[in-house]
Amino acid sequence: MKIVVDFRIDKKFSPAMAAFLEQLWIDLAIYRPDSQIMLLTNEDGTHETLPGNMTVKYSKRGLPLLKQLKLVKLLNNFAAERYITLQEDGITIITATDNNFKIKDLLNLRCRIQFYKAAEKPYNNDDAQVKLVKPAFEPLSEQPSWAEAESLKTKYSGGRDFFLITGDIDASYELIELLKAFSIFKKWQQSNMQLLIVGFEVPWTTVFEEKLSTYKYRDDVTLLKDIAYEEIVKLAGISYAVLCPGTNNVHPLPLVLAIQHAAAIIASDIEVYRQFTDAAIWIDNKNMMEEFGKAMILLYKDEDQKRVLAQQVKKDATTLNRANLLQQIWQQINACL
Repeated sequence: MKIVVDFRIDKKFSPAMAAFLEQLWIDLAIYRPDSQIMLLTNEDGTHETLPGNMTVKYSKRGLPLLKQLKLVKLLNNFAAERYITLQEDGITIITATDNNFKIKDLLNLRCRIQFYKAAEKPYNNDDAQVKLVKPAFEPLSEQPSWAEAESLKTKYSGGRDFFLITGDIDASYELIELLKAFSIFKKWQQSNMQLLIVGFEVPWTTVFEEKLSTYKYRDDVTLLKDIAYEEIVKLAGISYAVLCPGTNNVHPLPLVLAIQHAAAIIASDIEVYRQFTDAAIWIDNKNMMEEFGKAMILLYKDEDQKRVLAQQVKKDATTLNRANLLQQIWQQINACL
């Protein structure tokens, strides 16, 4: 099957979700070597590690009608059988009529894959075929050894234990409130526990960096931008706990990462997170600063609770499988007519 994936996402699109989706299509190309996948991108660059059945096409967006005409021509020249568009909660699959794409086909939004139930529907279409498929990361081939864990701590947290926050370094993850919560924890617990904030840079990141530069406990906070995925997942596995703050318009990838690596989780009690697990210390965002601070203190005081939470999370991790994700996505693409 020939598939064109439109990766010409706007600047507001979550870079963490964009990275997840890009790797997803690379993995899908490997999973289905009999397919041909073209990624349309608005960023001119090189991609040296792509599978042999995947290509990248640089194509700028133009005026609406011209853009549609140009896109239809590209799809038909490639003999595409499916055209995929990306949303932060999933993907839309569009099929050609009579084996030849026309402009009207671009409005045929009947087939959808959603990774989670968004707070608001991306569009209203009662005829849409929507399949809910839980996102999943490729797990580590093996967990870090004690020596590797200590090496990672030395590299990123000065050899000390740490709470971890990952995702986008964005206001929607309530990072300013998290710093205030960490202050409550540090005032109570006079130790060298660290806070690692590991994520993708967005325009708001500079605002956060300015706040962090004057933060009282800034020497105990490490901000890591755009580091390798393999390092992030290892840090999740060796963290003291993963903190998942956020509002309902965030994507759940940080929580998914924590679940897959059996970490103790402290999370905002929001619908988008509750879809994936009950095994967390849930925090009401109405009193976020105090409640997150209190939860970190209580978890630090009670190692047994930390172990119980990690064990409970393992059960939910069995529902998050990368191979199943690829299989279900391919089945839905194939079934969309």
